[in-house]
Amino acid sequence: SDNLLYAGGVFASVREQPRERLAAVDLNTGLPTAWDPRPNDAVLALAVSAGTVYAGGDFTGVAGGTRNQVAAWDAATGNLKAWNPNARGRRVNSLAVLGTTIYAGGVFDEIGGQPRARLAALDPFGDAIGSWNPGALNTNLGGVQVRFDGVPAPLLFAQQEQVNVQVPYHVAVGLQTLVEVF
Repeated sequence: SDNLLYAGGVFASVREQPRERLAAVDLNTGLPTAWDPRPNDAVLALAVSAGTVYAGGDFTGVAGGTRNQVAAWDAATGNLKAWNPNARGRRVNSLAVLGTTIYAGGVFDEIGGQPRARLAALDPFGDAIGSWNPGALNTNLGGVQVRFDGVPAPLLFAQQEQVNVQVPYHVAVGLQTLVEVF
């Protein structure tokens, strides 16, 4: 709405009304609206476009459902949308909307059902757009690829006798982790 300010971060109230981490504030009154999405961790990014409020952050849940690091609400009703790219990683800390494409940046290695290293383009249904994959961290460097339990690992450096990789965030390295080098 034109008279609303959306605020995200790490806070517990707005004008002494409980609103944890995400709120809509009426610009005419300065008071929070009744909308109370209650993400369970920090909100680091917001974007509003075409009647939808998008939020990214460290959260894994919001009022109304499980959402891993990114969620969307109908701006008119405040209802949680079905849109659920389900980021796998640590956080989404930037969002931008251009037309019908939602761009996300952060610390993740999968989003929208596709492997994506730190940057992704998402459609209005929450799926990754297959043709756009900038590979902020390359998983194939000089023909070398490393996988942990089948998950491609971002490569930082590769030469004949040394390979430096970043273990994908959601891989639980334990006593029996399969490491493959190609």
